[in-house]
Amino acid sequence: MNHDSPAEIRIALETTGVALKKRWGQNFMINRGAREKIVRLLDSKSGELVWEVGAGLGALSEMIESLAGTTVLFETDHGLVRHLEETFQNSSVHVVAGDFIDNREDAVVAYGVPKRVVGNLPHSSGAAIVSAIVEHGPPAERMVFTLQKEVVERMCAKSGSRTYSSFSAVCQAFYTVVNQGDLQPGSFYPVPEVHSGVITMDLRPDYSRVIDKGTFFNLVRSVFSARRKTLRNNLLRTAPFPLPKRDLLAVVQRTGIELGLRAEALTADQLVDVSNQIHELVHRGKS
Repeated sequence: MNHDSPAEIRIALETTGVALKKRWGQNFMINRGAREKIVRLLDSKSGELVWEVGAGLGALSEMIESLAGTTVLFETDHGLVRHLEETFQNSSVHVVAGDFIDNREDAVVAYGVPKRVVGNLPHSSGAAIVSAIVEHGPPAERMVFTLQKEVVERMCAKSGSRTYSSFSAVCQAFYTVVNQGDLQPGSFYPVPEVHSGVITMDLRPDYSRVIDKGTFFNLVRSVFSARRKTLRNNLLRTAPFPLPKRDLLAVVQRTGIELGLRAEALTADQLVDVSNQIHELVHRGKS
């Protein structure tokens, strides 16, 4: 089918019995140039395992199939799942039906850890999907996503800026995040009410420097729990670590960070440093 034609997309949706769910932010990319750009950015090599999140009618999937070794498509809508299964039968493409967040662990067992992950993510759940991958894996070497422009800007925000948040910090702790440009609403059918952007996420070579991910994420949640409060106040109020408060504050001070700062002043690397020292102190106390 012609994935650039809204008319053909409507026919395909009617044939498969799919009713677009506006609350899910379902939009099909009809800009072929944008799809080609995404595939170039994905930079998949022959033989690599690629996952696509939210494959839809398979517009990106058809481009990826010829480049990747094995492709795993995740799709929630049952009608679209049937369409994908029929389109890619007798190929190296596998279709996983259901919510990506619920099914990714089983997919790792069945197919392995992907080298690349790509997706035109729904506006309603895009940030949640990215957060789930960053926090729980799988740790793909490169990911390319289309997301709401506001989400892309938050992911790339620098510490100290108005848009920097806990989401910015956790993404940047594990990935090098680059804004690859905007996409106009007319690049999609139906035309969304928001602008979109393309982002690349490359796994940092030093991503394993985070000694304990649980400690890191607990720290980030604690210090960002009230944006207007200082590190001291948030740590004393919400930090879930089995340490005396004075020891916890001393850990932060040893890293050279002022307790009177707010969380948005800290880089991802500074937060990693603090979390590593907290983990080591807790571990020494248990040994």
